[in-house]
Amino acid sequence: TDAIPEFTLLRLAELKGRASADILADALSVPVNVAEEYYLPLRKRGLCSKSGSTLFVTEEGRKRLKAFLAEEHAHADPAAVVALYEDFCVLNADVKHIMTAWQLKPDGALNDHSDSEYDRAVLQRLADLHLRVDPLIRRLPQLSPRLAVYESRLARAAARVAAGDRRYVARIIADSYHTVWFELHEELLSLAGLKREVEARAGRLGTASGIHSGTG
Repeated sequence: TDAIPEFTLLRLAELKGRASADILADALSVPVNVAEEYYLPLRKRGLCSKSGSTLFVTEEGRKRLKAFLAEEHAHADPAAVVALYEDFCVLNADVKHIMTAWQLKPDGALNDHSDSEYDRAVLQRLADLHLRVDPLIRRLPQLSPRLAVYESRLARAAARVAAGDRRYVARIIADSYHTVWFELHEELLSLAGLKREVEARAGRLGTASGIHSGTG
C-alpha cells in the first residue's frame, strides 16, 4: 500500500475526535487493518494514542498538526482561498437547510422517517445539491493537494445515500455527507485563517452539533 502522509493522518484523526479504526479506514478508503498499520508509527511516536477501540491525537500530535496547518496556510493563495470559501458558504447554507429538513418536519416535529414521500424529496434536494457542489470540490486541490480526497469522500457518501443507505446522509459516527462536509468546512476555516467562533456569530457554520447520531 502507498504511504499516506503524516499530516493527512493526524488531521483526519483530529477532525474525527475519537474514532475507531473502521471509521478512519472508511475515510481513508483502505481496509481496517491497513488503517491500523498507518497509525501505528504515529502511536509509537506519541502523536496519537488509543483508548479501548478509539484513536485520538495527543497533545504532542496537536502541536505537530498545528505546525503543518500553519505551513499550509502560509503557502496557500489567499485570494483563491477567500474566493472558494465564499462560494462554499453559499452552498453551506443549502446544506444546513437540507440537513435540518432531514431531522425536522416544517412544523418543527422530529422527522421519524415514516413519510417516504417527504424523505424522498429531501434526498432529491441532497442529490441536486451534490451536482452543484462538484465544480467547487474540483477546485480544492488548487488550494492544497491534500484536499483532493474530499471529492471522492463526498461522492462516496452521495452514492451510498442514492443506493439506499440513509445512514450516510448525516450520521456522525460514519463518513456521511454531513460529516465530510463539516470536516471540509473546518479545513477551509483553517486555510482562510478564520476562527470558528467568528463564523458562528456570522451564522455561517453547519449544524453538526445538532445532528442525531442514529441512522438518520
